[in-house]
Amino acid sequence: MYNKEIVIVKCANGTSHEKPRVNDQRECNPRITTNNRALKGHIKKMPQSLSKIIVHIVFSTKHRDPVLNNELMHRVHGYVAVSLKDFGCDVYKIGGTEDHIHIACSLPRTITVANLVKDIKVSSCKWIIDKLDHGFAWQKGYGVFSVSQSHLEKLQEYVENQIEHHGTMSFKEELLELLQKYKIAYDDKYLWD
Repeated sequence: MYNKEIVIVKCANGTSHEKPRVNDQRECNPRITTNNRALKGHIKKMPQSLSKIIVHIVFSTKHRDPVLNNELMHRVHGYVAVSLKDFGCDVYKIGGTEDHIHIACSLPRTITVANLVKDIKVSSCKWIIDKLDHGFAWQKGYGVFSVSQSHLEKLQEYVENQIEHHGTMSFKEELLELLQKYKIAYDDKYLWD
């Protein structure tokens, strides 16, 4: 509740301003005390924007072609890890098989998911083409799933064990399972390219 009382607030530059007084300013803002400079018009602002968003990114090779042999796959994972770090991501784990990649990383507060995935796919695609000496492409789409800090360790294990995991399940089955788990609606005719 606001009181009708008006308070004169003096600023550092010598000017004065009228502001309505709140009945108990400490209830509205616990940082304000009777000795705090904020009461004199000097409100301190937090100079940082902080975030910790953990994401699980998944995308496949175009048409799920199995072109990432074991040696190339590990080199691609290393290249992607360095690229992600260059974007300001914390990289927790990268894994996959010959036809797709899983990335467990943080999302920096300065870039969108779409731009991060696009930039990773474009740069790694160019790098892979250079190493293969023939055409290569990632699929057009991708899946991104948010993960809580409390589930990060399980995600890291999941990504690390992709080879074993895909001994019994295809990438298509895996992606459909992830979409159902996260309750993401999709149209099957646009899911695969």
